Amino acid sequence: MATPRKQLVDAHTPMYYHITSRCVQSAWLMGKDPVTKVDYSHRKSWLESRLRAITPAFAVSVETYAVMSNHFHLVVYYDPTAAASWGDEEVARRWYIAHPSQLEDPDDPACLDEAIELMLEDSERLEHCRMQLGSLSEFMKCLKQPIAYRANRESDTDGSYWAKRFYSGAILSEDALAMVMAYVDLNPIRARIVRHITDTRHTGLAHRIKASEFSSEDLQSYLGPCANGLGTTQRPESSKTLAMYLSFVNELLAIELGAQHMHWPAAIHHEVLTREERWVSAKQTLCRAPRAIGLRHDLAEWLSKRGFASRESALPSLA
Repeated sequence: MATPRKQLVDAHTPMYYHITSRCVQSAWLMGKDPVTKVDYSHRKSWLESRLRAITPAFAVSVETYAVMSNHFHLVVYYDPTAAASWGDEEVARRWYIAHPSQLEDPDDPACLDEAIELMLEDSERLEHCRMQLGSLSEFMKCLKQPIAYRANRESDTDGSYWAKRFYSGAILSEDALAMVMAYVDLNPIRARIVRHITDTRHTGLAHRIKASEFSSEDLQSYLGPCANGLGTTQRPESSKTLAMYLSFVNELLAIELGAQHMHWPAAIHHEVLTREERWVSAKQTLCRAPRAIGLRHDLAEWLSKRGFASRESALPSLA
């Protein structure tokens, strides 16, 4: 039986999460189906554009992402307390960023101002909107539903497009965050779609590379989000620069490319692990969709606070 979302996503504590959502029956509804040869790869751009458009409205920042042929990954920082600090007018503006179709004319500033004034007069609706914009589940719903409607119209069909439940795993430390981000950013390489990070598309890493163009100033800047709905004081500042992260990912890429030509054991039993074995172990852990992701002591504390029995594998340090 699946663990209820309210036990997995902390309602009071800001935290990073790894999120995965799959197309129904894992069908290739955002790529070229290997059986039917029907190609829906253009839908990856739909999801990527939608993600960037709505994130500024919600209490989340998107650290990285990867849109694949039958699923997508997000790494987000979610602050369930942020919406309480927003002014009423900010809540109304954010609402119409997320739901521009509710405006008579989304391109008319006067129409937006009028809609905001009307919302400010309706305290009950305003608080409902605040609650929605502060919800991780509502963020995912707002992201996914329009893609499903658009895809069904394109295919002249109806029914479910996404699998009902999305996966969310709490990320318990900055070291774990870097590992999960690299795992997500390297998805196209693991899937053998491309062989180098500069060739990837529809990932947060590709977005960073395109935005930075490897300028020395950008490379030395601290790692920021790909899309952000939180203020600078509401999201922790990374201790890693873009150059440091690219170096980390490139090191794992070298391991990944080598691993495609090696037979890795299903499990690693000895205590002293090589860097290659640590990365293999980390991937095995993340593939199991754990409820929380972290080193042994972080994981034990997270499980203890929630009264969960331990069924997760601790993430090995790559240090």
